[in-house]
Amino acid sequence: MAASGEDAHPHRMRLIVTLVASLGAQMAPPSDSDLFERARRSVVLVETESGHGSGFLVDAGGLILTNDHVLGSSPYLAVGLDPERKYRAVVLARDSTLDLAVIRVNPRAMEGIRPLTFADGASVKVGARVLAIGSALTDAGAVLTTGIVSRLAPGNIIADLNVNSGGSGGPLLDLKGDVVGICTYFQKAAAGPGLAGIVPAHLATGLIARAGQSRSDPPSFDPLPVASATPYPAGALRERAAALRPDAYGKTIDGMRLDVLTPPVVYREAHEADIKKGGQGAGYTWQSNTGRVEALVGVRVVPEMHPIDEHRVRFVKSIRSVRLLRNGVEVMPIVPGRFCDRAIAPRDVRQFEGCLAFYQYQPEAFAPGAALQIEVYSDGARGKPRRWNLPPALIARVWADFKPWLAALPCPPPCRGR
Repeated sequence: MAASGEDAHPHRMRLIVTLVASLGAQMAPPSDSDLFERARRSVVLVETESGHGSGFLVDAGGLILTNDHVLGSSPYLAVGLDPERKYRAVVLARDSTLDLAVIRVNPRAMEGIRPLTFADGASVKVGARVLAIGSALTDAGAVLTTGIVSRLAPGNIIADLNVNSGGSGGPLLDLKGDVVGICTYFQKAAAGPGLAGIVPAHLATGLIARAGQSRSDPPSFDPLPVASATPYPAGALRERAAALRPDAYGKTIDGMRLDVLTPPVVYREAHEADIKKGGQGAGYTWQSNTGRVEALVGVRVVPEMHPIDEHRVRFVKSIRSVRLLRNGVEVMPIVPGRFCDRAIAPRDVRQFEGCLAFYQYQPEAFAPGAALQIEVYSDGARGKPRRWNLPPALIARVWADFKPWLAALPCPPPCRGR
């Protein structure tokens, strides 16, 4: 019997060691990467006509919390789940004082994605380590930064972490993965990560409850157009740009300059002097945050400008909207960009008053064999748009600019998304 007991003892010890190790693994706090993987799918891109920010799912009914300033006054509102999925959104509740807003997408768009949970409002302490997740224009769809809570004030958490471009409206998480705040602004520092301002999570509960009482129908589940997953071959940019004439892509109509911009045209504008000298250029990316050149066609409309002083100009007519018609049918833009009263303007002007437009479209909209027309609606035009019927030669020129991209596609249009 003793021998039997002695034989069993090592097995019992191994079992105990295994159980202790398993229990230890369960009790160990999750790593930053674990927390990021748990939460990142719940963080979305919130896109308007003048920019983008972040938001995160707070209710399975499609409720998304973000910053009020991310929405602005834009009539266009969309939520991107990843580079291949984007849906319409509507505003349910907003509070400009707290700088918070709750928007909604169709619940079907969020199936399989869990809402983030809120921590106890008193759980945040100075010195606590926190994580911020924000949506970004990357294939991953979200970026992670970490930092320390530096100061607590009524209605505000200050943390020494970097909030990346487009991160406003994203969640601030504790080490349990619960939301302790909503990232709102970021102030750069001469050295170090800078300081982020965060709205405490508990201040959003009333707004979320109010939004949850809305009886309005959810927005459409129909997907919105997105940029192709196949980028424009960067190596072909300079060769194509050096051979084109930028003035052949635009026209001035009644005091408004309209230009159709392909990636080579934009590269040419950015590196005009360098190309004339025979240099290689710095390497253009359509959106600097993506690290790649997206295959997009831009329609830029800039009204005639009158100087106010040496630093400011005013547009004679402010742009309200732009429409691209293909055989008389409106083409849905990827982004209906409209920029008003900005600090960056064309022709190196520091500030401008009024609105210009930069709409982005899928290249397939400019495939030959159809009549294309651009309509521009502006203030004071009594509802009558300026119209530009694109010449067949221009349509062919635009399509030719995309030959390198077409050659790089896994399959030619219309197989997008397959």
